[in-house]
Amino acid sequence: MDYRIFQRSYDTFAKRYDEVFEAQQTPKILGLLDAAGPAPAGLRLDVGAGTGLFNRLSGWGCVEVDVSRAMLRTPVRARCVQADLARLPFADGAAGAVVSVTSLIDFEPDVPALAEWARVLRPGGLLLLSVLKRENLPALEAALGRTGFEARATPDLGPDWGFVGHRAG
Repeated sequence: MDYRIFQRSYDTFAKRYDEVFEAQQTPKILGLLDAAGPAPAGLRLDVGAGTGLFNRLSGWGCVEVDVSRAMLRTPVRARCVQADLARLPFADGAAGAVVSVTSLIDFEPDVPALAEWARVLRPGGLLLLSVLKRENLPALEAALGRTGFEARATPDLGPDWGFVGHRAG
């Protein structure tokens, strides 16, 4: 999928995103945080960070990564990087955590972002992931395993399913 399509769409929608989705996203984030426990040490990345809701609710101090420049500026925040989620500008094994709250939409079994997230996550590093319930969960679980994650489904997160996992290694 051409990430520029997502970029244009989210650039257009950025100013209204929280108004439309904050009430839906908040319980998912809180559920993932409850399942995850304390924030891991080191660099923490929120991939598909949008307007930064995960950081605001968690206090984890993540570097926020999103394809949309407008989302990263709504509101203005200090630690943001505009990038394709399948081409992250971080070194191999640099991150202690990768967080993705509903960033994978219409999941394809070999989505390049999963391999990229595994690349930047240190061995044993934490993955927090939520996806829409309409996604093919068995295919996603298999893809997580193929890309080096040991993940388990978390409790029902309302309109989403969540996964908490670690990079094998």
